[in-house]
Amino acid sequence: MATPYSDIYASFLARIEEDDWLREEDLEVVDADMLEILKMAMFDFRFPRVTLALDGTNAAFTNTLTNAEIQVLATIMKVHWLRRQINHWRVVKQQYSTKDFEFSSQANHLDKLLKSLDSSEKELKRAFDTYDRSRGGAVYPYHELAGGTPE
Repeated sequence: MATPYSDIYASFLARIEEDDWLREEDLEVVDADMLEILKMAMFDFRFPRVTLALDGTNAAFTNTLTNAEIQVLATIMKVHWLRRQINHWRVVKQQYSTKDFEFSSQANHLDKLLKSLDSSEKELKRAFDTYDRSRGGAVYPYHELAGGTPE
């Protein structure tokens, strides 16, 4: 059974504390935005074990994704979402003089976003490491590649 986009969206939304989309009345706008962030995440997903092809007609992937793939995609989506938030606040910063901005709540908000992005990028690295090193919930048997046997 193919994995619906909504499975990835749910995992992504669980990672952020943002209600901008909840205020949006046009659900088509929300869906289109989420799909574009998902596409960016797919582009950045290094070496997935399944093909990440989309079936736009059914709003699902053509393949069934494991929880590992869903979690990696959702984590990448979070990083892209945070980058977009930071870029927005950098534009706000340009509208104020440096003094006005630095002592305002906007500067504090931007600083928190930057720290959150740094933390999320570290989380993404761990997610990639875990995904790359495991198969079916177990550590990949690297010793077999060298012709060795477990002791």
